[in-house]
Amino acid sequence: MTSPPTGRLRSTPDSPQAADRPRRPRATAWLVLLLTLIGLGAAFMLGPSGATTTDATGTGLPAASQSARVADLVKTFPAGAVAPAIVVYSNTDGTPLTPNQQALVAARAEPLGALGLAPGAARPETVQGKVATVAVLLSTGASDTENSSAVDRIRRTAAEDLPAPLRAQVTGAPAIRADIGKVFEGADTNLLLATASVVAVLLLITYRSPILWLVPLLVVGAGDRLAGILVGVLAPHAGVQVDASAAGILSVLVFGAGTDYALLLVSRYRDELHLTDDRFAAMAKAWRGTAPAVLASGTTVVLSLLTLLTAELTGNRGLGFAGAIGILTAMLFGLVVLPAALVLPGRWLFWPLVPKVGDPVTADRRGLWSRIGAAVATRPAQVAVAGTAVLLLLASGALGLRTGLAQGDSFRKTPEAVLGQRTLAAVQPAGAADPLTLLSTAATGDQVAEAARRVPGIASVTPTDRTDRYARADVVLTAAPGTKQSDRAIETLRARVNAVPESAALVGGATAEAYDTAQANAHDTRVAVPSCSPSSSSSSLCSFAPSSPRYSLSPP
Repeated sequence: MTSPPTGRLRSTPDSPQAADRPRRPRATAWLVLLLTLIGLGAAFMLGPSGATTTDATGTGLPAASQSARVADLVKTFPAGAVAPAIVVYSNTDGTPLTPNQQALVAARAEPLGALGLAPGAARPETVQGKVATVAVLLSTGASDTENSSAVDRIRRTAAEDLPAPLRAQVTGAPAIRADIGKVFEGADTNLLLATASVVAVLLLITYRSPILWLVPLLVVGAGDRLAGILVGVLAPHAGVQVDASAAGILSVLVFGAGTDYALLLVSRYRDELHLTDDRFAAMAKAWRGTAPAVLASGTTVVLSLLTLLTAELTGNRGLGFAGAIGILTAMLFGLVVLPAALVLPGRWLFWPLVPKVGDPVTADRRGLWSRIGAAVATRPAQVAVAGTAVLLLLASGALGLRTGLAQGDSFRKTPEAVLGQRTLAAVQPAGAADPLTLLSTAATGDQVAEAARRVPGIASVTPTDRTDRYARADVVLTAAPGTKQSDRAIETLRARVNAVPESAALVGGATAEAYDTAQANAHDTRVAVPSCSPSSSSSSLCSFAPSSPRYSLSPP
């Protein structure tokens, strides 16, 4: 009788042992995919359409800032919280306006005024004979969609049937806000498509398979859509707001992290397939080797993002919350859904480079990266010192980094609102399109206005409204909004008017909102980055997140 061979028996896919052993793992894998599909279907049907929870696009002012308090107080005035959309008429060749052109502007003022809250306020004014303006008052409390629609109607009415060379440009705070909103229209979709395309190309290059790349891409894409729905459901309960820009960044984070986790798992899975015929056993061993790294990395990033909840700006808090949910979702799909999706099809998924038992695993191959890794392992201290020196050298440029953009520099393509502002600035102070709002007690209104007139950088102070408690005035700066000169003028103005006894003076308006946003951004950077830095490599996320737009006209 022939004795059985000694040593471990290797079962082939066709052997009875292999046929019995995978039955339970195969059923588990099918169950995971089935539950995932059911969960996704329920989320898509019952949940919100995406992660965005606010129509406003911007950073969200801190409630304690002067401009946010002014925005609340002006609602108590008879005129309410309003801002002018200024229609600027001028000739494209720079010539003075003719009497017929001025008459046309005067006739156009009535239909323009009908589009605003106070039709009688839309009176044409001619400046230096070259520029005529018509101010249409709009509510600052309107949503981005309502504001954009109102500005579009004003632009169509203002420019209808104008004879050349006469042109109409609509500027002012509502117009700037509308143009900023257009920047974010479709931004999340475009960003998602761009991200998915880049990831697909990288997966194709990495896996060198026309089939394999589709599996992680589809799994990560499903995770991204679920993450958006989860953020939309949970954010209101957490007291945070997520705007369109944060929703777009959420997709980048999910695709980036999910693809990273997929590369780790697939690499380990491929190596294990070189050692065993049983793909389910190979996946189990690959999962055990990959899960600790994914959990450690993902948890580090989640904790880093959650430090943004200490930020003052609502946009930064929303980004931190959404990013944390996104990374958690990427971890879930990378460790639960992806293994099931990879193991069920079998080895042919790797075609044409199908892994065979007995082929060398990645660690045994003497490729470029293997040689680099071996060299680093022999001299870890020297590599660490050299690498740190190189990183410090590359980071030294950040010492002179200055963040923040003037209003006119905040767009890649100059919109009509900025062009109209430049046209107006040629004949009026640069801040005329976006005047500051100055509030004080009714008893000290005249004293505060006089103190404001003596501030350097102030072109004019015009009292506009008064209640039993407060006096209101419009303050025009000589400098363009968002510039250093404008910021200094706001700082000096606030100090001077607050020095008036019992004035309780506050300075707000669109330009002041931009200044307060920049100050809150600086605070968030000082607080969030040190809080995040112990979290190792993911600290870069914290330094990135507070980089919100310098100029924002979102309502607080």
